[in-house]
Amino acid sequence: MAYSLLRLYQTPADSADDVYQRIEAAGLLPQTPYLETAAELTESLRDTAHKLQKQAFAVLNMRPPLVQKMVGRDTGLHLLAFEWYGDYSRFGELLRLNPQIRHPNFLSKGEVLNAYAK
Repeated sequence: MAYSLLRLYQTPADSADDVYQRIEAAGLLPQTPYLETAAELTESLRDTAHKLQKQAFAVLNMRPPLVQKMVGRDTGLHLLAFEWYGDYSRFGELLRLNPQIRHPNFLSKGEVLNAYAK
């Protein structure tokens, strides 16, 4: 292949068609058109992207549904998370779901908060 390219470079060409014919005669052109290969690759990438989007959407929908719960007594968010979920570390989740909370350590009885069902 290198020898063929070297010969093409050393001999002067009359026109672009002449260069193309020499490259074709040397067997340096691809046997399958690029468009067919590119179309297959593009279709494969499109299918993979679609599957990935469906899987990501399924993961996002795995969250439990949102409900509104009433605070039963004066408490803090850590204690409330433990009372509702049995896990005090989920207080951050409650704080994200309730941006209206000004002081997470002082929640009044009767306040209604957004929370996950589980």
